[in-house]
Amino acid sequence: MDHGRVAQTVLDAVGGPDNISAAAHCATRLRLVLNDQEKVDQATLDNDMDIKGTFSAGGMYQIIVGPGDVDHVYDKLIALGVKEASKAEAAQEAAQQGNLFTRFIKMVADIFVPVLPALVAGGLMMALNNILTAKGLFGELALIDRWPAITDIASMIQLLSSAPFAFLPVLIGFSATKRFGGNPYLGATMGAAMVMPQLVNGWGVAAAIADGTMEFWNIFGIQVAQAGYQGQVIPVLFVSFLLATIEKQLHKWFKGTTDFLLTPLVTILTTGFLTFMLVGPLTRRRRHLLRAAVAVRINRLHRRSDLRSALLPDRGHRPAPELPCRGVDAAASGRTGLVHLPGGVDGQHRPRWCRAGGVLGGS
Repeated sequence: MDHGRVAQTVLDAVGGPDNISAAAHCATRLRLVLNDQEKVDQATLDNDMDIKGTFSAGGMYQIIVGPGDVDHVYDKLIALGVKEASKAEAAQEAAQQGNLFTRFIKMVADIFVPVLPALVAGGLMMALNNILTAKGLFGELALIDRWPAITDIASMIQLLSSAPFAFLPVLIGFSATKRFGGNPYLGATMGAAMVMPQLVNGWGVAAAIADGTMEFWNIFGIQVAQAGYQGQVIPVLFVSFLLATIEKQLHKWFKGTTDFLLTPLVTILTTGFLTFMLVGPLTRRRRHLLRAAVAVRINRLHRRSDLRSALLPDRGHRPAPELPCRGVDAAASGRTGLVHLPGGVDGQHRPRWCRAGGVLGGS
């Protein structure tokens, strides 16, 4: 392969050095962050026998050159005036491409996609647990009542299914802090702090405030609620962003051993106090407003469902079965609720939301 020729062909086909804001490479591909992908001469690249293919991913235009050749072509490309960058720098540059909405969607995807396998596994195990423990699904008795030998199996499945939801702030804290450029293990530490057992469980905060059992810290004369954030997302996202911002600033101030010792300490202390005194309470209020808005929409849907039920003839369906809502609710409060499956059968059963599966609890 004539590496110089390939580099010149690539440069001309993508619009010259002025159209490349950053260039990096991996083991087989050139990774180019382009200012305007509309300027790419795709036909030229497709017809070059030394170029194995092209595609766009992660905000970068990637050209497959092949192992053993890509690094030489890259060096020639840099010699022609293209801005050199590492893979991390190119990815950061690519993240700035596109409009505000596009960047926001990409940020959300970067945070939640790595966490999805744990949530999917937990959700499917909740469904399996419901099958084993539901009354009326396979006759009058639940499967665990019919075969008591599987009771402990169902109990273990329930425990495993609860874990990713009960400790969701830990998972989100790790992923979000990594996305915001901070140390993900510090993010996981703050996520764990937000669900510590000595806090009032997140599911019971409103009840604890209402009945006067909420405990408070006295911080410089300010009463700070000892409230947990089980199953919540929005507060953890703000906390992760705050933590990453503080940590990156401290890395600029401290150097060497001082940086190694003091940056994690000051980051966790500062973020921790701000979380429970300011960020957590503010985002919790925002979450309640969002839940109220969604609840209004759900109530409207219920009223429409009731109207349709009144107008449609009764077809003699049997009532919907009751499924035990274990999962997060059981893990969080020690209770097992019941939920009627919507879509009833006789049109009279409204869905009752449980925290394990309700979209409101996860906000």
